[in-house]
Amino acid sequence: MKNYGNSFLLTSTALFAVLTAIGSWIQIPMLPVPLTLQTAFVILAGLFLPVKYATLSQLLYLLMGLLGLPVFGFGGGMQYVVHPTFGYLLAFPFAAFSVAQLKKHAFPIPHNTFISNIFFGLVGTAIIYLIGITGLYLNLSYLAGQSITLQKILLTGMLIFLPGDLLKILLVSWIADKLKYIHFIN
Repeated sequence: MKNYGNSFLLTSTALFAVLTAIGSWIQIPMLPVPLTLQTAFVILAGLFLPVKYATLSQLLYLLMGLLGLPVFGFGGGMQYVVHPTFGYLLAFPFAAFSVAQLKKHAFPIPHNTFISNIFFGLVGTAIIYLIGITGLYLNLSYLAGQSITLQKILLTGMLIFLPGDLLKILLVSWIADKLKYIHFIN
């Protein structure tokens, strides 16, 4: 492992937090969850940064939004915790952590290959869906008082996004594979 200084890792951590914010502004509006590029940067953070810094990048992103910076898909601020999409945002640190942890410890899977990156990206995306859909269901059922079926929640919170998320996973896996020689991890 190359030893980059803490300042480089902290700068990279902040960069991935900002990239995730920029990813929220690049969106195709859909209700109740827009299609954004955020998840691509969450997965990239996990593929490029050590576990602690990948997680920290997404915690920093959440902190920026909760403090009121308009870095979430529909703004920012503490009131966002009751927004239908907050569960997806809450999943970002867990997904970045999981991708980075898998990348570090996934034996006997080779760590810096296109195929392994796809696998790590799929796991990270599954975590985002699991936490995001749960948050979406709780929000719509209990806060908004809507009667929503499992089929409808899976359709509106995951299935319509699968093709785009699979393309994002392929893209970030390709990017990570091409840039594997400048990784700052493992």
